[in-house]
Amino acid sequence: MLSKSLQILGMGLALVSAGCATTAHTAARLPAQLQAPPAQSAQRVDLSQMATTAVRSDTLHPGDVVQVSVATGIEVRGALEWDVRVADSGELNLPIIGPVPVGGLTTTEAAERITQEAIGRGKYVAPKITVVIEKPRTYQVRVVGAVNEPDTYELPAARSDLLMALTRARGLADDAAMTVEIRHPDSPELALGGGAEFAGGEMLAGDGTLGGEESLGGDVAQASFRRAAGRSRRVRVDLNEVGEMSAEELRLYDGSVVMVSRRSPRRVNVLGLVREPSAVEMPDGEDLYLLDAIAAAKGTTNGVANQVRITRRVEGEPEPVIIEATLRDARRGGPSNIRLAPGDVVTVEQTPLTVAVDTITTFFRVGFSAALPGL
Repeated sequence: MLSKSLQILGMGLALVSAGCATTAHTAARLPAQLQAPPAQSAQRVDLSQMATTAVRSDTLHPGDVVQVSVATGIEVRGALEWDVRVADSGELNLPIIGPVPVGGLTTTEAAERITQEAIGRGKYVAPKITVVIEKPRTYQVRVVGAVNEPDTYELPAARSDLLMALTRARGLADDAAMTVEIRHPDSPELALGGGAEFAGGEMLAGDGTLGGEESLGGDVAQASFRRAAGRSRRVRVDLNEVGEMSAEELRLYDGSVVMVSRRSPRRVNVLGLVREPSAVEMPDGEDLYLLDAIAAAKGTTNGVANQVRITRRVEGEPEPVIIEATLRDARRGGPSNIRLAPGDVVTVEQTPLTVAVDTITTFFRVGFSAALPGL
């Protein structure tokens, strides 16, 4: 029987040395598109990259309630004061003076424009006009998904963006994925920024700019009117690329919903000649390599086990990708100790050599046990 076992061992060694043809990829020559990407963690994302271009707090938005004061120097009971709401069209409809477009202007610029319109329309000769924001416009924005405090939040219109929403929701949860979806309502809403847009007004001819937007002694925010149909109702945000997105893409409006995706469990399955075949959890935000996975499965059951097959699903590939590696090379720090991807199936394979060693081991164990009564 010993002679037969030695024959099997010899055959196994011959097969191993001869090798066999295979269409599988080797770990040492794995194409870049098939390699596992580095681990990512939403917890490491620099949220400050989401900040949009700052809008001054004294900029007027549709929905803001402002106090307009007009003094001419001849009043008996003091200056005239009106509390007026900025219309969706971006106009202030003032008593005596009439409608004046102020959306996107600062309070100082708005006062200058109202003064020009009052004089130009013959309503006042040399008025002193001031504009003060009494109650700024706010937006109701809902934040759901993988955040620490999902809820509906009231955000100032001037700073209503993804950063503000996530900040109010106390940041991303531990299981947050790297994607966020922003859903905007159907109704037109205000959009501000460089070359600000005001939705809700009527489309103008030509370039769509609002008349009278010339500079008033300084740089004045340009205002135009467009329907919200030109804006995507859904914006997908990849947290890896958030720094490359425009301020408009990260803006939020009244009724916008921010949905933070939850990441799927990150596991690899370790099978074959290991002591505890199991699904091994991948540490959040950390890479898992072949030897790490084998160690998590309590090591191999056969001292000469060497061949490993990794089955990987790759997006765009119709069939699973097979990657061959060896434990011997991995332990020497070679390319076989490859980075694993979630969903990988790692199999420590039987080979003629492992079968021969198992056979000999069993032979000696059984023969030794039989030779000792009571065992």
